[in-house]
Amino acid sequence: MAARSGFFGRDRTDGGNSPRGNGNDKSRGQLARLPAERVRLDGYHVLQLLGHADEATVYRAVRLPQGMEVALKVLSPDLAGDEAIVKRFLYRGQATKRVNHPQVVRCFDVGSQQGTHFLAVELTPGESLEQILNEHQGVFPEKRAIAIGLDLAQALEAIHLEGLVHGDVSLGNVVVDADGVARLGELAPPTRLPNDDPIAVIAAYRRAGGAIAPELWHGPATAVPDMRSDVFALGALLYRLATGTAPFPTARFDDLRRLTLDTPPPDPRVLVPELSPGFSAVVRKAMARQPADRYATPSTLREDLERL
Repeated sequence: MAARSGFFGRDRTDGGNSPRGNGNDKSRGQLARLPAERVRLDGYHVLQLLGHADEATVYRAVRLPQGMEVALKVLSPDLAGDEAIVKRFLYRGQATKRVNHPQVVRCFDVGSQQGTHFLAVELTPGESLEQILNEHQGVFPEKRAIAIGLDLAQALEAIHLEGLVHGDVSLGNVVVDADGVARLGELAPPTRLPNDDPIAVIAAYRRAGGAIAPELWHGPATAVPDMRSDVFALGALLYRLATGTAPFPTARFDDLRRLTLDTPPPDPRVLVPELSPGFSAVVRKAMARQPADRYATPSTLREDLERL
């Protein structure tokens, strides 16, 4: 596998010509992308362009004076004047920096210099789950999906011990290294679903890999992401790995809302009958419509995966 930054999030190395919605008017292909030689940040020597990650460009750089190579994630200049976007971008680095765990990609530095906003993160060889599925156009064997689920459950345990919510457990934000170990990328700000804006909802749905916890559909006043919404997202990710499709595969706003709020968690064995009843039970419990019916913590989810 090619060496790529494990902190890309939903990364691309093709110039960003295939946009995924991010709630902004500009697609990633339209955002300003500075060539490596034009990036000037005190304390960093930028070496080369690596790729794109939503609203940012990712470079290979050397962090001075340590001489350590890092992935330098720089917010597009087009967005530097949007206070909400800048705040969200910097939050990802600040929150991730608080977590030190082998299953979470590390953030070493986050800051702003003369209007340029950046994160310096661990340069991790591997590919995102999204890339792996796209390249192989298939599904993961149950045992492999369980192993990834165990890695990510451990990551969520560490994150929640810090009193944080991850908020972005998705295919594009998980990197798998050459040894098959899965690591979770940067945290996202706790967000509420703008359910009065169909375009923004579908964009959020795509970023989440095809599932959004039902309680996050209830609007900004009451929908507060917490540990159980992370558990839901991990269950949805396991469903996607084992079946090759999203739990609620629709692009229509009304259908997506109805399926998420009114239907029971989907059974992955409908699509892949050879999956074990135990695996199906874990996924469906993690994706229960009512938060109280889900696993209370990532630890209890991990314990059931270990039994499998």
